[in-house]
Amino acid sequence: HSIPAPIPSNDPLCRATIWNLDAGHQLGAIGSYQNANFEVGEARASCSNSYLTVWYQFQPPPSGSVFISVLPFPLSSTLKTDVGLFLLPNQNCGNPSDLIEVASVCGQGVEIDTLPVIPGSNYYLAVSGEGNTMQAFCVEVKTGSGLSFPVNDSLCQPTFMAVDSTCQ
Repeated sequence: HSIPAPIPSNDPLCRATIWNLDAGHQLGAIGSYQNANFEVGEARASCSNSYLTVWYQFQPPPSGSVFISVLPFPLSSTLKTDVGLFLLPNQNCGNPSDLIEVASVCGQGVEIDTLPVIPGSNYYLAVSGEGNTMQAFCVEVKTGSGLSFPVNDSLCQPTFMAVDSTCQ
């Protein structure tokens, strides 16, 4: 006879795990939606059919740019993860139907590169999936874009080179 897994502490929206930007995919960032419940009026990613949702909350940096990644743990897992990014304009977590979906991605190892987000606002990340088995994932929310473009990628920001200069 096995002991059932506890309900995740960040299952209800009002108990969303506060996420620090740029914390990386750390061991402490491993989560699971096993035994999560669905709240009345709770939003879910528009690409999702799952009712097993856990929540993370963060405030965007002054740049208004974030990159979000949710990866299966371990990476070899075939976990399908549904991720929705939501804005709660009235800051009342007791009314989850007020959430406004900003982006959603469903698949195996998902990333959301969202521009722009509103600095100082509370954003909520819903992570859900299928099946009520132990499904582990790692969450990362970091400043800026997931892609690194060279500083001279824009016509307005060229790299000036002197005539007869050499590459180093």
